[in-house]
Amino acid sequence: GQHRHQDLNKSSTSTSTSSYRTVRYPIAGNDTGGRLLVFDSGRNNNNNNNNNHKTTVSRILLLAAGYPDDHSVFVPLASRLAAEQPDCITAVTCLPGFDNDTEDDNDGTPQPQDSYHTPRPDGYTFPEIAAALREAAKVVKRQNPHAHLSVIFHDWAVVPGLLFVRQALREDQAAAAQQQLEGTTTHAPLSLAPDQMVLMDVLFSPFGAAEAKRAPLASWYKVTVLYAYQHALVLLFVVHRDLSQRLARWLFPIVCHVLCALRLFPLHRSVDRRWFVATPDIDKCYIYWQFWKAVYSGEFQRNHLARDWLVPLDRVDLLFLYGTDKVVHFHDSLMVEHLNNYDNDNDSCHHRHKAVGVPNAGHWFFLQQPDLTFHEVRDFCFGSSNSTTTHTADAVAGD
Repeated sequence: GQHRHQDLNKSSTSTSTSSYRTVRYPIAGNDTGGRLLVFDSGRNNNNNNNNNHKTTVSRILLLAAGYPDDHSVFVPLASRLAAEQPDCITAVTCLPGFDNDTEDDNDGTPQPQDSYHTPRPDGYTFPEIAAALREAAKVVKRQNPHAHLSVIFHDWAVVPGLLFVRQALREDQAAAAQQQLEGTTTHAPLSLAPDQMVLMDVLFSPFGAAEAKRAPLASWYKVTVLYAYQHALVLLFVVHRDLSQRLARWLFPIVCHVLCALRLFPLHRSVDRRWFVATPDIDKCYIYWQFWKAVYSGEFQRNHLARDWLVPLDRVDLLFLYGTDKVVHFHDSLMVEHLNNYDNDNDSCHHRHKAVGVPNAGHWFFLQQPDLTFHEVRDFCFGSSNSTTTHTADAVAGD
């Protein structure tokens, strides 16, 4: 079920999750901005037990959900991580226009429609979404400037997330060069660059040509599936925007079931039932419209977006997680092998990289296998010294 949230800086509690507070952050061209659900219950519990020994925040985890999800999909993972790690804060957001919050106020009066969810005709570009993620990170980092930052992105949040991360790394590099030039370390700007990344379901690879050569039929099939279902969603978005919203909502489940019948859809109906039980807001398909518009207009090539969508493995630690039970995956097996052999292939490596296939799970593996996902994320971000679990999530390619 959907987890319901209180709005506008009000504390909230749930029987199934720890407490959180809601914080706003600015989005360019949007008066209301975005919502950030901040969990710090581990610190709150610690402080309640002993107010004289306030826990210092040493790590912030920023989680951003992908298509077609709002905050709710990451609430269980975020609340659990914050509850177990007293020196950690977790903060959850979603893509602009994806916020489904309709929580009533304390007096029972419905809140006005959140302009964060009010769609723009073309949605938001990837640089605009990246700027929004940057503002979300700034909100929590400003309160804890010395804490390390980890980012967790799922699905389409990976694309603007990587743009944000690369920009933050460039800013850190420029600030360091400026300080060296001036011979001072004072007045350093706030660093928003993460030292850890957890990418879920989507991982871009420089080995596409080699993968196609090694498995030509599988690669051709993957490309066919991606083109078919993504262009279908683009078409539905255009119908919804320009012709008839009712017609687009009527067509959406029909198109998805036809694609599944033709095996041209990336998800298994029996595994990822979440997709098929309800029609999402079709205006959220703007993410597919923006992607293919960038490809066909030449913006993709002009701005070297393919380069910026590669993880800077020499600058950050990377954990890549994906569900093994999908028709096609949004990564290639060579990249998985590269990550799991990175330490052996690079003698001077100072970063940890790992790829894990989550068995018996699909697109929403973190909801389908919550314990396994939690332990993988916790052990990666905080170390495995306190881990007592064993599981079968081997680092496998799964393709």
